[in-house]
Amino acid sequence: MKRRRAIFSILVLGGGVAATYTGFRIFNIYKKPDIAFLSKNSGLVEALATTVIPQIEVLKIPVGETVSHLIINCLDRPEQNNFINGLHELQEYSNNHFSKNFVSLSKSDRIEVLNHFRIAGSNYSGILGKVKNKFAGRSFFRLLKDYTTIAFCTSEKGATEALAYIHIPARFNGCIPSEGMRAWATK
Repeated sequence: MKRRRAIFSILVLGGGVAATYTGFRIFNIYKKPDIAFLSKNSGLVEALATTVIPQIEVLKIPVGETVSHLIINCLDRPEQNNFINGLHELQEYSNNHFSKNFVSLSKSDRIEVLNHFRIAGSNYSGILGKVKNKFAGRSFFRLLKDYTTIAFCTSEKGATEALAYIHIPARFNGCIPSEGMRAWATK
């Protein structure tokens, strides 16, 4: 009888720990996002964007504020919290591993930090990944990459200098191979 009671106690304790952890994760995902932190750290977002797309720095495109604006106005709570929590984790990771803030790291160290978050935020495949994305939102790195690309490609310099753009195209010749051709800014 004591064995049954011990096994039952262990199962109840394990279930309680799992329920507490799940409740904490749900609270952390659906809490009110810290928009002030995101607005205050647009320089960090700018440094992240120039690490993701190095041409942003060459063309001097200010995408940090655009990415922050898109995160604040275009995402729901779980994804906003994923992005803001990812910024917190990124600062902690760079301070713990390099003893520096992310903005003051070298390019190779920045790439190493972002590779860590790319691997950590890789999604499950199949149905499980779709369910996770539906309820918990996309990962920090995925959001950063998507919204940096949107901000870069929709900026004037990004669309005209980095991508091929014809304001009023005369005709489309799709089967002509051309070397050194840039990607098109329009579909």
